[in-house]
Amino acid sequence: NTFTFVALLDGKPMGYVHGEIFQRTESVYHRSHEMIYVHQLCVAPEARGQGIATSLLDAAKELGRERGIKRLALDVWRFNERARRFFERYGLETYNERRWALID
Repeated sequence: NTFTFVALLDGKPMGYVHGEIFQRTESVYHRSHEMIYVHQLCVAPEARGQGIATSLLDAAKELGRERGIKRLALDVWRFNERARRFFERYGLETYNERRWALID
């Protein structure tokens, strides 16, 4: 249930997306749902701003469409402002927030 797509530019790998087709049955803790979950999205620094990340996410979404899955999800580090802005422009919305604290 995993996938990896690689973006080539002039025959050279310049980015990839790695994800999982995530299917969960209903339990007492959550409703049943399925999604395309992106674990990693990476574009080489010299290739950024050329639409590669958009194309990679589009490929992941197309995989979902082919399987009748209507949701794509991923996590992004709060400090990664560039990625957060990109994901917002792409149309991804925040639906969950994870909080943590170090235990002394």
